[in-house]
Amino acid sequence: MFRANGHCCIELVSMSFSDNKLTIFTIAMPPIVFPLILLLFFGLLFLAMILSTVVHELGHAIPLLLFTRRKVCIYLGSYGNTKEGFWVRLGRLNIWMCYNLLRWRKGMCISEEGELPGNVALLYTVSGPAASVIVGAFASFMVFSYDAHGAVKLFGVIFDAFAIFQLFVNLKPNAQITLDDGNVIGSDGTQFSNLFAVMTLPRRLALAIKAFNEKKFEEIAPLLDEVMKTRHRSVRVYKLVFYLYAQAGAFDKAEEVYEILRAKSKPEPVEDAVYAYILLKKGRYDESLKCYNKLIDNDPDNTGYLNNRGFLLSLIGEYQQSIADLDKAIEIQPDLAYALNNRGYAKIKQGKLQDGFEDVMSSLKLDGNNGWAYQTLGIYYLRKGEPDNAFEQFQKAKELEPGLEDIDSLIAEAKAAIKEGPDCRDAVQ
Repeated sequence: MFRANGHCCIELVSMSFSDNKLTIFTIAMPPIVFPLILLLFFGLLFLAMILSTVVHELGHAIPLLLFTRRKVCIYLGSYGNTKEGFWVRLGRLNIWMCYNLLRWRKGMCISEEGELPGNVALLYTVSGPAASVIVGAFASFMVFSYDAHGAVKLFGVIFDAFAIFQLFVNLKPNAQITLDDGNVIGSDGTQFSNLFAVMTLPRRLALAIKAFNEKKFEEIAPLLDEVMKTRHRSVRVYKLVFYLYAQAGAFDKAEEVYEILRAKSKPEPVEDAVYAYILLKKGRYDESLKCYNKLIDNDPDNTGYLNNRGFLLSLIGEYQQSIADLDKAIEIQPDLAYALNNRGYAKIKQGKLQDGFEDVMSSLKLDGNNGWAYQTLGIYYLRKGEPDNAFEQFQKAKELEPGLEDIDSLIAEAKAAIKEGPDCRDAVQ
């Protein structure tokens, strides 16, 4: 043990028993030694953190490189941000490294877009956390088997402890990670849980989920109809069927499943929010508004609820209340493209054309593939008496989102205004 003496030194005290006698040895050490020991410990801890992140991300990358032909990117020190660092390119493997090693506590491994085969996706998800533990266990076995230096043994123990800690943190289900671009993804544990859940689902439902991920919405409802004919209808299955019916635009069927869910268990807020949206899409505005009011009472800062209620209020002509909801949503989340567009729509309908135009353009800067925003822009040009520009925007909106409500009637209105000539402004206002 350590103890301080009166001469500002540290004594290392050792005790031994021999022939029933206690022998005490003391070795005087300068005071700088103890801080150096602490510095060594924290230095080894920092090195273990860095190596654990590297091994973890390489563990994710190896299955992708072995079992796919995709390019793979590893980010060390960021969740996708490529500022303040450099790239190392090794064939299909690209590694971005942040200059600041203190940031290497976080990392990310991604491949080119596209769904991974089930077994590869599962291996990719698990191999990251497992790699750190396996490498740590092997390294510790080697250093203790060959009686390496004490500092090396200490590093092996620290690395093992850090790897095991990361294993439990990363495999925690329902955890989320916010990327540097603002998008949210599931942690390794969340992705593993989701993959396992999908692999145990009825085949038709798994195919419906695949169709949804590939944006083949027209294939979803027929597959779900087959699922509803089977006996595989647990609460979990009903929830997925309900959500997918809503995404496919089969609102009547989605509402039927929601009623079954309500009979089986109390719906969670996310299901109530989808149901409120279904009522909105079916034109049952009063019922939808009651649902959104209840959701916002329980979660007043939820930007999704505020955005949807703001949009609903603009549909029923309550533009001032609509703008108030959307103002709050944008204040909480300034980069919420849909809220900016919906606020622009409400302002345009109010007659505040320039203010509305600025909001719509801000929305398009954040999301240039939002068909609804181009539709709103077309409405702005119709109000300004520029049907040619309006027609162009409506066409672009339809290309991006063919299922947009009212888009065909708006295109027809723009065509009619073009035929009427330059004096059409009063007619469209």
